[in-house]
Amino acid sequence: MGGHWATFFEDLRAALKAWGRWPFLPLIAIIYSIAWWASRYPYGLVIVLLLALFQAGWVGTERIFYLRYFKNKGMRKEEPARLTRAFMGRFIS
Repeated sequence: MGGHWATFFEDLRAALKAWGRWPFLPLIAIIYSIAWWASRYPYGLVIVLLLALFQAGWVGTERIFYLRYFKNKGMRKEEPARLTRAFMGRFIS
């Protein structure tokens, strides 16, 4: 197995190691997916709008996490919330 698959599995191994250091990263993705499913019920539009706002910022936070992780730098506990809020405006506008 070579080529693209080899690169995929290398990336997957690196991501799994990163998740070991910051386990709530994949947990947030799981919660987010469940919330999308729940948005089909009453008040669904409000849930979808809030989730879209959060997701717009969270994408940037994930990128920063992986960048720092692969450069052997950390992220303080308070940073994800601050970064997510900061990225919301950047990714929505």
